[in-house]
Amino acid sequence: MTLLEILGFIVFFTTATVLCAVLLRAFERVANRVGLVDLPGGRKVHKKPIPLIGGLAIGATLIVSLTISSWFWENLDTTHVHLVCISYVLLFMGTIDDRVGLKALHRLLIQSACAVQVAIAGVRLPSLYGVFGIYELTTFQSYLLTVIVIVGVVNAFNLMDGIDGLAGSLSLIVVIILGVVAWMLESATWFVTLIVLAGGLAGFLKRNLSKGKVFLGDGGSMFLGFFLVATGVHFTTLAERTSTVPADLVVALVYLVLVIPVFDALRVFWMRITRGFSPFHPDKTHIHHVLLFFRYSHGKSTTMIVGAMILVLIAGIILFKSFNLATVLFAVSVGFWLLNWILSSLYWLAFWKRKTEEIENLTGV
Repeated sequence: MTLLEILGFIVFFTTATVLCAVLLRAFERVANRVGLVDLPGGRKVHKKPIPLIGGLAIGATLIVSLTISSWFWENLDTTHVHLVCISYVLLFMGTIDDRVGLKALHRLLIQSACAVQVAIAGVRLPSLYGVFGIYELTTFQSYLLTVIVIVGVVNAFNLMDGIDGLAGSLSLIVVIILGVVAWMLESATWFVTLIVLAGGLAGFLKRNLSKGKVFLGDGGSMFLGFFLVATGVHFTTLAERTSTVPADLVVALVYLVLVIPVFDALRVFWMRITRGFSPFHPDKTHIHHVLLFFRYSHGKSTTMIVGAMILVLIAGIILFKSFNLATVLFAVSVGFWLLNWILSSLYWLAFWKRKTEEIENLTGV
């Protein structure tokens, strides 16, 4: 990497950060006029309407930054166009959901259709790389697994967008790891795209964590979730074709940076179903809700979850070097499931203890 290239990447990142900050200011005025805001009440802790424009600003930053770059157009490929364009379908759908509300089934159908389109474009998982003793997948199995993975991660990211800075910080870590993979794959187009996206996220996080905050919105969380997981799947395919990076290493890295939102969503869905509710029934049992229940602030809760993500990533890489992909997936999955079970048990014990104390105070017992 030459000094000129490094300076160019810094310019891309800085430009995207500044542009996102400017767009947030502009979109904020429009959001307040058209009602694209998150109103206080119910399970929410904010006391005034908050604009749901983070995703729109990040998406606009990405498309504007790439469009004005002649270098980007010279290195463009059709898969990149397909993936980016389909991601924007979810951004717009999520923004409509933020404004008027869509039924869960309608969101799921649109997400699935987008995932199928990506798979048709060639972005799909071709193998399980020895997990469960399975290697090559049939075409049908490849399509099915790809759609399930993409739709699952999209919804997991959407559900993690519950406290200040969490979804944006987790997305930034995923972008950084994918950027490293893109560099290893010698894919300059994707590397620059991810640098721009990182700059947009940095600009958003500055506002999201300030007093005059804005939220990512369903549009933003679904856009990021879709774009990042589809990019991860695409990198797996690229690794298979180029052999510059082991494909199972790419799978391991993508899995490690997505495991927390995915397993948290699976745990919450399971808990809701066992209690007789729909898996999409809103409650306060996500990992960030549990930490808030134990009176950690939004900032501390986000820091703890992000720290856990980094530790999982480091531990997973060490395991991968010593063993194989199947061992990484099994060990991390079991470890995270146990941690979630412990947190959930502590949460319910503390919850009922607090309820009992409230009843005793009311009755004077």
